[in-house]
Amino acid sequence: MWDLIKKKEYRRLYYLSHKEKEKKYQKDNYWKNPEKSRKQAIEYRRANPEKRKEIKSRYDQKHKSKINRDNKEYYLKNKTRFDKVKKWGQFIQNEYGITVEEYETLRINQNNKCGICHNLFKNTKPSIDHIHNESKKIRGLLCRKCNCALGLFKENPDTLSKGIKWLKNDFK
Repeated sequence: MWDLIKKKEYRRLYYLSHKEKEKKYQKDNYWKNPEKSRKQAIEYRRANPEKRKEIKSRYDQKHKSKINRDNKEYYLKNKTRFDKVKKWGQFIQNEYGITVEEYETLRINQNNKCGICHNLFKNTKPSIDHIHNESKKIRGLLCRKCNCALGLFKENPDTLSKGIKWLKNDFK
């Protein structure tokens, strides 16, 4: 155990004192077999989610001012997109051709419940379910889960009915 700790500490100190040399070695090694390096990186990230979270947290703390500056710069470059999202009424008018009043009428007509599962919309904004073509005709309001489910079935009634048959099968 102590040997492992000593080895890790030695490796860390060596890296710190030979940073440029080590970076060049890592870069050269990466380009010898980039696909293998990418796979190793992906495997490491999957195997060590907590360590990644810790490293990201340290990085965020250390580079807080740079991150804030970059975020502000990004926001200013994309301000119109953010303004569009902030202006919900303008968004649904542009996207679906309905006003906030029509949206609220839909919500009231559905008793503030999802059109499929009939669960109440608690602390969430209902998704506007619409036909995915140029008309974007609105069918009603759905909770996020039901809306995602329809999307995953690609709004295909045949696939949905096959899914229902599958669920009704008795696999005893």
